[in-house]
Amino acid sequence: MTSEEFDNKCDFYLAEVYKSTSGLYSLPRIVENNKEIQVMKYLVQQNLVIDVNMEFYRITQFGRQVYEIGGWLKYLQFQKEETEEKKNKEKKEYEKLKHELELVQKTLEDYDKTKKDVKASLKVSIWSVIIAALALLGLIIQIILTV
Repeated sequence: MTSEEFDNKCDFYLAEVYKSTSGLYSLPRIVENNKEIQVMKYLVQQNLVIDVNMEFYRITQFGRQVYEIGGWLKYLQFQKEETEEKKNKEKKEYEKLKHELELVQKTLEDYDKTKKDVKASLKVSIWSVIIAALALLGLIIQIILTV
């Protein structure tokens, strides 16, 4: 049985349990190669139905909700769409964070460059002060010698 056939059987039996008039559903006595039993066990595992006395099945609240939104196939479609939306949202968030990281890295690079520029400017300023002090000292010496 293919995955699609299995999901179709899940949809069918979920509807059968939902529509059962007594609230309990029993599989027909003759089942094809135990496939229906496998489907019902799967529905129990998914919390869509409850196994009552290994013979009857009753729908759960979750199973009722799944049926009322359109059945198992529709539920699977919603799950797939939700997963895709989540992936898209995570991808957008990743791209946003990646862009922010690039901006921070650029800012750090600019900061390092600015820091180097400040150091170079400070060196030039110190040398300018030294040269100006020497020039002033030379002037003072000239004035003293001419007096």
